[in-house]
Amino acid sequence: MSKRSNGEGTVAQRKDGRWVGAAYVYDSEGNKRRAYVYGKSRREAHEKLTTVLKRSQDGLPTESSDRLGEYLARWLTQVAKPQLRVRTYETYVRCVNNHIIPYLGAKRLKSLTPTDVRGFLNQKTVEGLAPRTIQYFRAVLRSALAQAVRDGLLQRNVSALVKPPRARRKHVEVLNAEEARHLIRVSADDKFSALWVVALTLGLRRSEILGLTWSGIDFDKAAVRIYQGVQRAGGKLVIDELKSERSHRILPLPAVTLRALHRHRLVQQKQRFKMGQYWQDYDLIFCTDIGKPFDPRNLNRAFRSLLIRADVRLETTRDPQGKAQHKTKIRFHDLRHSCASLLLLLGASPRVVMEILGHSGIAITMNTYAHVLPTLLGDTMTRMDSLFEEDTEG
Repeated sequence: MSKRSNGEGTVAQRKDGRWVGAAYVYDSEGNKRRAYVYGKSRREAHEKLTTVLKRSQDGLPTESSDRLGEYLARWLTQVAKPQLRVRTYETYVRCVNNHIIPYLGAKRLKSLTPTDVRGFLNQKTVEGLAPRTIQYFRAVLRSALAQAVRDGLLQRNVSALVKPPRARRKHVEVLNAEEARHLIRVSADDKFSALWVVALTLGLRRSEILGLTWSGIDFDKAAVRIYQGVQRAGGKLVIDELKSERSHRILPLPAVTLRALHRHRLVQQKQRFKMGQYWQDYDLIFCTDIGKPFDPRNLNRAFRSLLIRADVRLETTRDPQGKAQHKTKIRFHDLRHSCASLLLLLGASPRVVMEILGHSGIAITMNTYAHVLPTLLGDTMTRMDSLFEEDTEG
């Protein structure tokens, strides 16, 4: 054992030939602990130990001896929770507690390797989870470890060194123009008739539709401002500002949408007068019978009921008693996809569709609606053919 001055630690050679340095330092919680560093030579171990001691003397955290599970628990409450929206934080908690910690939680934070992370991702693949879900797990772990690097608890982010599984292109279900028109006709007397029109013509997300306000509508200029959403978080409904700048947008209103909103406003005014003092004014366009935010889950049920009445995209079977059992092949969110596909087929550029949908980048729009491209290419080539047809005849 090579002795150094008091407080400088010691450096010694192990039986396997490697060199180890040891010294007392203070961890991220201010507790004194013994830290170890390793090197292929005395000099390498000495330099590493000097760096660790210097960080400790400067009041900076040294590499943590915590287990990953302990660190993640702190990271969730101290870092993630103050920065994230309630619903996103809840998703992070489920990801960490139900998946990452059971597999990796016992590992020492400083001992975590790319192989460990790769093994975790591979295990989730074996369990049959979707590639996008596994990508999300890696993103959460990568974010947590990035904070550990910034805090000086780690030298590198091993999660960033591991490639996530490649996500398969998701098949998008969309309504064609006739199906969309049929839904609007069938829902003419529906209390949600204006909502279905908004969904099909503007392509808004479910939370965005439920967050629309009357003060956000300019009937004179035929425009709507999208700036907030309604979603379930923490076991209750919350109205929250949209999280990204791209999601905040002002869209022109087609005449059919404007007419539907005019009719809906008259119906709501009658309901408001009927409820009197029991009406709760949130300024919401689509709300409950007393003005409160509408539960997104109930909207899904209403949409399923509409599909059954309209007999659109249904798979119907009979139970042993002969009663019809309906399985819908399309979700409410697919109205957003339907709007985008119809816009592209009408000749809108992908960039315009990106702005309407509030996508963060053109790549998302192009990848999501790649199924429309063959038709667009065919139409474009037909127009090219007509452009030169006269000059090439004969």
